[in-house]
Amino acid sequence: NPEEIKEIENLYNELIIDGKGHIELTTPIKKQKPSQDFEQRMKNVRENRIFEGADKHANDLMDQRETDRQKQLKQILKDKKEDEERRKKILQKIEQSKKERSLIDEEIRKARIIEDLKPKIVHRNPERQALINNAEALRQQSEPVHHKSTDNSQTANILKKSDFINIGLQNNDSPIAKIRLKFPNNVTKNIHIPETELLNSIILYIINNTNYAKFRLVSSYSRCVYTDKDKDKTLVSLNLTPSSVLNVEIYEANVSNKFPFYFNLPFMRLFNASYTFAAYLYNSLFSLFTNQNLTNPVSSKKPRNFKLPDRNVTSIHKNNDNSDSDDQATYNGNSTQQ
Repeated sequence: NPEEIKEIENLYNELIIDGKGHIELTTPIKKQKPSQDFEQRMKNVRENRIFEGADKHANDLMDQRETDRQKQLKQILKDKKEDEERRKKILQKIEQSKKERSLIDEEIRKARIIEDLKPKIVHRNPERQALINNAEALRQQSEPVHHKSTDNSQTANILKKSDFINIGLQNNDSPIAKIRLKFPNNVTKNIHIPETELLNSIILYIINNTNYAKFRLVSSYSRCVYTDKDKDKTLVSLNLTPSSVLNVEIYEANVSNKFPFYFNLPFMRLFNASYTFAAYLYNSLFSLFTNQNLTNPVSSKKPRNFKLPDRNVTSIHKNNDNSDSDDQATYNGNSTQQ
């Protein structure tokens, strides 16, 4: 009834909750006498149930708050641990980069010391020296068989390992040319090479496998000296197929040619265009004066109307080579060599 509800509300308003989550009454409930009637006892039961429900609700609320606080604390500890691990990894990377940088600095310092110990050479032509330096750098990046030497009197030991060498046969279906190279000291090598390959392939093989500073290639039959212009021609165009013999002739140190042709070390083939043009002019002028001296010697005295008899000029030495060779043998103005 309304009176009971009002009484219950008054009792509920008198409830307080202590710090531990327990519910207490401001005024203790007086014990009822046994003579109370049934309605009074039911009223007491309802009041006790209300008190128990309020107490349980308060306890559940406190437990939920404690659980949330524990979860937040665990998350904070987890985040702190992850931050610590991340910081350690960053410090390790920094230490590793410092070590690598110190190694690089040490290598740079050693390279500078070695560079400072090299002899300082003053070159008159800086452009030519720059070309030589670039060629030397390219040579060092390649994989040479051995270091080159200026001793032209010996053949490299690698030439004594195998008698047959294959050059450029990979992925090339062209007919094979057989070239026999004759080196000094009676050393010969048989090279199998496609006909479409350039003469420069053979030249590079000689450069990479010998210690010759200066050399040239000369065909044995129908004697022909191959010049720098021939190195970019194919073996077919040079009539070196299907087989031929090439002599590797070495220039001695005391040879004094004007501008002798030779296949030199890689940096010697990188002269600039100005040097090549100057050599061409010098050779042309030298040949002009040489021909004038041959046809009009100063010591000879001939009349103005003197006419030389017609005859074939068999050979003119153009390389200042005083040694007798087979290509200069003549009979009645005709060459005896075929």
